[in-house]
Amino acid sequence: MIRKGQLNLYKLTLLYYLEYTFTTPIKMIILEQKVAFCCQNPGGLSSGFDFRFGRCAGLTVVTLEDKNVKSVNFVENSAAQSFGGAGVETASLVGNLSLNALVLGFLGPNAVLALKHVPGLKVLWLRNNKTYTVKEALDLYLAGSLPEIKEANVNPHHGMGMGQGQGSRFGIQ
Repeated sequence: MIRKGQLNLYKLTLLYYLEYTFTTPIKMIILEQKVAFCCQNPGGLSSGFDFRFGRCAGLTVVTLEDKNVKSVNFVENSAAQSFGGAGVETASLVGNLSLNALVLGFLGPNAVLALKHVPGLKVLWLRNNKTYTVKEALDLYLAGSLPEIKEANVNPHHGMGMGQGQGSRFGIQ
């Protein structure tokens, strides 16, 4: 037979066990985040933010621990110079990085579909088409002022920079 005092001791032991076993690891997971930003070059936090997702030079991956920068890494985007499907290829690259969030500007329809298959990824939109550094985009992320994007916000092939066409070199307007 268990007495009332012993039962309370068992409850306390069980509560401590549950708190230690389940709460502590979850807190540790939440405190560390990996966030990627589309960037123009491998300049770290001072690199220019690139609004083009599929055609960006690379991703600056920032590891945050309790909202403080723990590490900054550059991952080159091999799809930036590809002839087609750059958004889908870049989404595949993102899927291999185990990110919590991705901050971008322009996102095409095929890339949206590919990013929806990346587990645990939150895709955030830096709306304003002005010049930002990755550090400024990170500050906006930490402030919670970037909305989540779930649909394409540009047409396919938006970031390709096709130029003026053949006639422009001959002075034809």
